[in-house]
Amino acid sequence: MSDSRIQEYQTVIQKMTEGYFPRKFSSEMDVDDIGRLGTALLELSRNLENKFDEMQKLSEVTTHINAGYFLDEILDQLYDSFRNIIPYERIGLAMLEKGGSTLRARWERSEAKQVCLRVGFKAQMAGSSLQKILESGNPRIINNLKKYLLEHPGSTSTKLIVKEGIRSSLTCPLIVQDQPIGFIFFSSFLTNAYKESHISIFKQISNQLASIIEKGKVYEELYQLNIKLQRANARLENLATYDDLTGVCNRRIFNEMLYKEWFRAIRHETAISLIMIDVDYFKNYNDSYGHVAGDICLKKIAETIASIIKRPGDLIARYGGEEFAVLLPETGINAAQEIAERIRNGIQDLSIEHRESLDADVVTISAGVATMKPQNDHDPLQLISEADAALYKAKYGGRNQVVTQVVELTHH
Repeated sequence: MSDSRIQEYQTVIQKMTEGYFPRKFSSEMDVDDIGRLGTALLELSRNLENKFDEMQKLSEVTTHINAGYFLDEILDQLYDSFRNIIPYERIGLAMLEKGGSTLRARWERSEAKQVCLRVGFKAQMAGSSLQKILESGNPRIINNLKKYLLEHPGSTSTKLIVKEGIRSSLTCPLIVQDQPIGFIFFSSFLTNAYKESHISIFKQISNQLASIIEKGKVYEELYQLNIKLQRANARLENLATYDDLTGVCNRRIFNEMLYKEWFRAIRHETAISLIMIDVDYFKNYNDSYGHVAGDICLKKIAETIASIIKRPGDLIARYGGEEFAVLLPETGINAAQEIAERIRNGIQDLSIEHRESLDADVVTISAGVATMKPQNDHDPLQLISEADAALYKAKYGGRNQVVTQVVELTHH
């Protein structure tokens, strides 16, 4: 399968890896699988551009806890390094989502025997006490959570944290460039653990800490975007290399490998063989059994050929429709003919019913084999031409057979 869009997609991917982010393709994309993949690539390009812009701004921020790149690394360093500044036996991070309407627990570390308020816990911000903290921009101290729970019995998060054994909390808003992103919760098993001095300490580092946490979040998003990019690139490589139906190489790769092996054979003065295979009366099969059955039939034929062709240098390709090509470097006519016969027998032994065949009651193939010892002044397309001629003789000489053709090339 050859599609000019695939080459353009690969160019776009290369540009993205170099730090350039295209916003459009040279032409409109058709609404098919490849076109949708192109749309996804452009969306990926836009996201990467936005995230890289964010990263350039965040790179100016440096602190002793900035050694980590990903959010969990940063928060683990925070947990290990802040104990001498602010007391705690638990730290939690919650991030705002859905435009700030929802708060979700993103990370926690606790010395409690049982963690009750777990990552993934969600709460609505509207009307909550946390919303008031964001509005004021100031941290909040609760030094007796059991008393607070009696006064606010509907607070699910407080119930869970008290169940863990937590008795005091310091809730600190995280704000980056005037935009709230979430909260850090310092929590202690002791009542009256927090003082105004702890708020003052946090305020001194709050902007920097919020920026570092945002940086970790961006790194994680970039990491996930990079995974998507790699998968998109792999998908493009697969589309550019393999036939989507049968999984064997496509005609473009066959043509590339034919030229490569042809000139390698010239250098090493070795023979090269080609088997052209055509499924007998395949149009009749499709008309009788339907295209779904036809696709299944082609897959089984490709699998059978692949089970026989095992040398690393050999190549199987879907040449077009119901036609396959097998390229056999460093292979003489006798070995190529033997391989072709094994393929023919293997496919016949599949015993795929074919009531519309004029020569057999199962699916069969015809094969043409050509062998050449290439010369500099000849074209590799001659090998295809000769194998096609042999295939023609096999088809119109009774089908379900192998016809071989040795070609002696002479210098012009």
